[in-house]
Amino acid sequence: MLGSFIRRSSMNVYRCAIPRVFVSNYCSNNKLSETASMFQGFTNTEEILMNNDPMFQIKTEGEPNTEDYSVYVLQNTPGLMDIARASPLFAVPLYSKENYEVLHMICEIPKGTKEKMEVILDDPGHPIKQDITDDGKLRVYKHGPIPWNYGMLPQTYEDPKVKCDITGLYGDGDPMDVIDIGSQTLSTGEVIKLKPLGVLPLIDEGEIDWKVIGINVKDELAEHLNDIDDVESILPGMLNEIKEWFRIYKVAENKPPNEFAMDGNYQNCEFVWKIVAEAHSQIYSIIPEYFRQYEEALKQQEEQKQKPKPKRPLHPYKKE
Repeated sequence: MLGSFIRRSSMNVYRCAIPRVFVSNYCSNNKLSETASMFQGFTNTEEILMNNDPMFQIKTEGEPNTEDYSVYVLQNTPGLMDIARASPLFAVPLYSKENYEVLHMICEIPKGTKEKMEVILDDPGHPIKQDITDDGKLRVYKHGPIPWNYGMLPQTYEDPKVKCDITGLYGDGDPMDVIDIGSQTLSTGEVIKLKPLGVLPLIDEGEIDWKVIGINVKDELAEHLNDIDDVESILPGMLNEIKEWFRIYKVAENKPPNEFAMDGNYQNCEFVWKIVAEAHSQIYSIIPEYFRQYEEALKQQEEQKQKPKPKRPLHPYKKE
């Protein structure tokens, strides 16, 4: 499913692992490797601070609770290159290769924390950073720590230009959100295999913002949970707790409570596969813009290189 593109020079090696179809229609062969470096850059094993899934690892930069703090997903690619920085949106596959009834999830906000971490799509490296409020402060959940692992489904996009046939609402312009109800506390940037169970149709500021409910396949309850009704049977009250938390969590930020589509009813696992497939197809709509922005950045860099540099004096430290 993933294609690999390499750019080599005397100084660096860059690797990009993204679906071939993503790029084949938007850049010619001679520009393929240059454009692909937009999504992944070279790093080395000394920068790796945590090891999670054998295929994906985590690197952090900066100090926590600062604007500079960034979490990067790294991809382990034996035989080609040991470690390469990966875009959580493009490089991590949506569906598990071993089991197509399992999805990949990237954790952004671990359970029990209140820092609002998210993948920054405006940054070419797609790091996970703490969100910034309108007044320039680091955003936290004023309502309190989130009780579940929260993150995104890779290779999905809720297009704000496309009206949902089911709800009549437009997407929120982000990857699809997912809640892991498992008992393990994940780390920011950790990639897990998730068993989807259902979905909550949240309306956030007039836009549809699906919240997929699932469980880590390694959780001891995973084999007993196969659909949304099983959650209520085995974990009574949890679905109501999730719904109420997302309904009122913005009230502490002086915003109105969120609403829900479809009469506020959770939808089952079969429904999840339908909307996930739609969100997966909508990821293609943003690829041309990403390449356009990157090629524009390359052009600006080239223009900067061509500007004549000021000549240094023959004796820079000699006083005239």
